[in-house]
Amino acid sequence: MNLVMRLLYAIAIGVIAWLVCVFFGGFLALTHQAMLAYLGGFLQAWAVLIGVVAAIFAFVSGGTFGTLFHRP
Repeated sequence: MNLVMRLLYAIAIGVIAWLVCVFFGGFLALTHQAMLAYLGGFLQAWAVLIGVVAAIFAFVSGGTFGTLFHRP
């Protein structure tokens, strides 16, 4: 996979991770149960960092979902 495709793939993975953290974290925060509300607030507060880490991991690994979970 060339560099541009790896970069686009990493950006897409980072955006998807950010969206999941924001929406799922918001859903958990709405439950009004102490532990789930804390987890939801944590996911919402750190969504950007989690997305960046996911994007870096996706770029460094250089593969797609198939290569991430492929067993030799």
